[in-house]
Amino acid sequence: MTEKNLAEAIHCNLARNLKQLRLLKGMTQADIAELLHISVRSYRDIELGRSFPDIVTLCGLADFYGVDLGCLIMINIEEQYHKLIDNMGQS
Repeated sequence: MTEKNLAEAIHCNLARNLKQLRLLKGMTQADIAELLHISVRSYRDIELGRSFPDIVTLCGLADFYGVDLGCLIMINIEEQYHKLIDNMGQS
């Protein structure tokens, strides 16, 4: 895989995962944008894969969802999220 292909895959995974995580929490794009102190349009563009968030926004998203940055670019975030929730319930 070339660097360009890897970057595109990361970008696509991030966009898809952010949408899945947001829906799992039952939140709107406006809710997340407000939480991050960015415009709804900026957040929508991130979730649609039109733009890539800066590191501060990425860290804020990871913190909010209780995942590390690597999880945000994983292929199957929903499965990982459910495992995290299950593990938290067992603690």
